[in-house]
Amino acid sequence: MQWGEIIRTDSGSVEPHLYGTYKPTEMPLWLNAVASEYVQLRSECTIDLPDSIDVAGIGIFDVSLIKSKLAEKLVPPSTATNNPLSVTRSDLSETAAYMLLEREFGTRIAYKLVRDRELIQLPGRGIDAIGIEDGQKLLIILCEIKFSDEASAPKAPQVVDTSKDGMRSQHRGHLSEISVTVAKIWDCARRAKNGEIQQSLMAAALYLENGMLDHVGIVSCCVLVRPEERHCVEDFGSFKNNPTDYQPASVRFLVWLLPGNLNEILNGWEIAVKSAQGGA
Repeated sequence: MQWGEIIRTDSGSVEPHLYGTYKPTEMPLWLNAVASEYVQLRSECTIDLPDSIDVAGIGIFDVSLIKSKLAEKLVPPSTATNNPLSVTRSDLSETAAYMLLEREFGTRIAYKLVRDRELIQLPGRGIDAIGIEDGQKLLIILCEIKFSDEASAPKAPQVVDTSKDGMRSQHRGHLSEISVTVAKIWDCARRAKNGEIQQSLMAAALYLENGMLDHVGIVSCCVLVRPEERHCVEDFGSFKNNPTDYQPASVRFLVWLLPGNLNEILNGWEIAVKSAQGGA
């Protein structure tokens, strides 16, 4: 589904680092596109569904009814908007981040926490997204995703630099404990449903294990989701002010600027998800 025009603004990128903002011009259309992708992820089956299922003693169920039942049971109910750990915020942010990376950068993501997490009603654990991109050498995209409604200007929101589980702490941990990060890449590779993605992830893991950085690069990627009224030029924090803190990775910091305040955004998201559930 198309999400309408996106206003893309470069925010002082200097090779090899990238800083940009992305603003939907048609918020309802954007929400509907992200909600449709979200419901599809939450109700996706590991193997293709048959056209119908014949259940002895009950009857025959066609595929549209089965999909509707999956969407009803596997999409979690909305949770309190004032809780920063809300699955509502988390699922909106992560789905929008996947779509941004896939559509703007051609990132291939084998394992998506929104789809594959253990529990329906709780956010997933671990690196928010691990992607792979082709180029002169393979690029491993280590992505952390946050939603922040903090009025932090003239500083970055706490989830960027100062909170214990903020983006800075997470990314520096991924880079300092490279053997742990490589193990997570192997885990993603084994879960991949596409053979090409699986092989690229395994090749990247082997290159990293052997320190072959001429064959593989690392991108410390952040996707920050912000109500537009909360955004300030300092939202990029240390990732822009001190990108060398993340060597040997390059930095890619992307900000979704969403029109409206927090309640308007999440109320719109809830309406869009319910609509997508009905169309599943």
